[in-house]
Amino acid sequence: MNIKKIISAVSAAAVAVTMLTACGSTDVQVPTSSQYVYNSLSDKEKAAFNKIYSGVTNYKHSIKISSMSEDEFNDFILKFYCCGSELFYMSDQIKYQINADGRVNECFFTYDYYENSTKSMQEQLDAKADEILSKITSDMTDADKLKYIHDYIIDNVTYDAEAMDCDNVYGALIKNRTHCQGFSKSICFLCDKLGIESLLITGDAGGGHMWNMIKLDDKWYHLDATWDDPDHGGRSRSDYFLISDSTISQTHSADTYMDYPDAAADYDYRG
Repeated sequence: MNIKKIISAVSAAAVAVTMLTACGSTDVQVPTSSQYVYNSLSDKEKAAFNKIYSGVTNYKHSIKISSMSEDEFNDFILKFYCCGSELFYMSDQIKYQINADGRVNECFFTYDYYENSTKSMQEQLDAKADEILSKITSDMTDADKLKYIHDYIIDNVTYDAEAMDCDNVYGALIKNRTHCQGFSKSICFLCDKLGIESLLITGDAGGGHMWNMIKLDDKWYHLDATWDDPDHGGRSRSDYFLISDSTISQTHSADTYMDYPDAAADYDYRG
């Protein structure tokens, strides 16, 4: 999987199409894993996020937003793309229209599944999440819960960059075949169920890559389940579990379209 390729597709050349119905500007309740990004947005970007999130969840193909420069839109849509791990049906091929004044006020979405298929797929995902999380006990700390879902994913999901749905949570948790996006989005999806704050991070790790940041006890840490999967890299099962900026920077570098929280120290996990 190549995140940079996806980012290039998101930033594709302008298109000219007939405008479809645009969704309204109703505020939305974003998942826990989207809140850090959402709270970092300007008021104009939050309004655009609300419109797009509402539009995508209602299968809109064309969504109008407040005018942005092309550079502003490219940074904004990348932030949106790293939110909503539950939007498994949304294609990553996002296009936009540039007006005569060189600004963007409309973007266009496609979907990998028809709306009438998504409900049953979502029910499968929710049932699978309930099954996975049923093993969590009341005496577990949040770090224990994270280690449990981290280990479940690397034990039960096979790295496969060619599999159908390899870029989303459905491919990871239902089909058990995915690449780094599915690993990372599954962490966010399950953390949302647990009320643990998480993030999706894009960057480079010997190639385009995606991993997570996790908030525990008001401190942030990096977590890369893909790189802890022995089947993928033959590495230790916990080298990339709750680590600092300085540790992960030895092998990973994050993209710079947004400011991520600081991860000052490795977490001393003794579970």
